[in-house]
Amino acid sequence: MEAVAAKCTAQLRDVVALVRGELAPLQRATLGVVVVMDVHARDVAAELAAQRVADVAAFAWQSQLRTYWEARAQPCSAPASWHADGHDQH
Repeated sequence: MEAVAAKCTAQLRDVVALVRGELAPLQRATLGVVVVMDVHARDVAAELAAQRVADVAAFAWQSQLRTYWEARAQPCSAPASWHADGHDQH
């Protein structure tokens, strides 16, 4: 995990260097989002390293997962509450 945390920090430095350069407004906004995501990833990796998490079955690891696979899910399906006009029923 220490190696992952170090890699996240290096990638974050690279993105910050880009943000400090000449960018179009949309590029700057996009990289701003990337910085936020990279900071979170670095912090999570550092915390997992500090806890000495080395097994993907560990709760500390699994609690960071935000997606899951549903084998029976239909491709490109929308929630039942979603209307064709793009609005949620709720």
